Amino acid sequence: MTRVYRDKTQLPGNMSANPAAVTTFPSPIPAPVSRALSDKVDVEETEPEVEDAESKHAQDQHKRQLLCPSARLRIHLEDLTNPATGRFTSIIPISTLLDEAILNVQHHLFTPPRESNEEASTSRPPQKPIKPKPEWKPQEVRSVSLVLRPMDGVAYTTGTNLDPAHKEIHLNLGYLDAKRDSSNADFLHEVRGVVTHEMVHVFQHNANGTCPGGLIEGMADYVRMKSGLGAKHWTKWPASERTRGKKWDEGYQKTAWFLEWLEETCRQGVIGELNEAMRTGKWDDGKLVSKVTGSTLDEWWKMYKEDWEPLNISRGEEQQG
Repeated sequence: MTRVYRDKTQLPGNMSANPAAVTTFPSPIPAPVSRALSDKVDVEETEPEVEDAESKHAQDQHKRQLLCPSARLRIHLEDLTNPATGRFTSIIPISTLLDEAILNVQHHLFTPPRESNEEASTSRPPQKPIKPKPEWKPQEVRSVSLVLRPMDGVAYTTGTNLDPAHKEIHLNLGYLDAKRDSSNADFLHEVRGVVTHEMVHVFQHNANGTCPGGLIEGMADYVRMKSGLGAKHWTKWPASERTRGKKWDEGYQKTAWFLEWLEETCRQGVIGELNEAMRTGKWDDGKLVSKVTGSTLDEWWKMYKEDWEPLNISRGEEQQG
């Protein structure tokens, strides 16, 4: 299977000998990082001073919302001479970029709904609603480092050799440089979207390594899409095999749109439930989905395709109106 973000890349090998800069700061939101970076910097930032009790309460609430409140967040700039590095540091709010992505993942993949919808449509197969657990647990994460360096592909996520709880997101400077003609707003949107996608891989579960890769990538793009950060080039309409896929696990945005439909059709929170079920359970040829939703993947995919024509008609009427 060909993947854009993770598999069409090379794992860290020989690192460039170009000058490097490292910015290190604690979670959740550090003080702004100076743009005037020297050739090699290792800066420990402190939390901004809180002016009043209300601000302190808001900051504490923010800390409690994080999936990894004690994890350290870092950005490593390998090549300061690369034009893409300069644009990245001048446009991207690096002091909050990773924190924002973490909150996106938390909100769309690890926050159970307040109430589980147990009403099944009479036109659908019987479902087996599952009450959300009080807490959906992510992978253990002790640090997240965003590494900007020249490489192949777009980006990928990995654990370190010493400790898999220390995660690294590698982002290709060449890919960012290829966006040189894009507007600053589009550049920011794309970087936020890619980092959110990769941040899903930091925390999501994979049924002990047994679930399809298409689902792993589809969940990542699902969170990216639900966060309002879908890529500009994604083509969703009209709904067809060309835009939505020939099978449910083609991955990325095609699987993401299927997951979005499943969330709307089955019940709110079902994608988070599936992710939580993959924390301890094995995929077992898709039986895990049946346990969570009450129907098989083949049944859901068949219903999804049957909905394409009504969805296209509805969209056409909306555009005419």
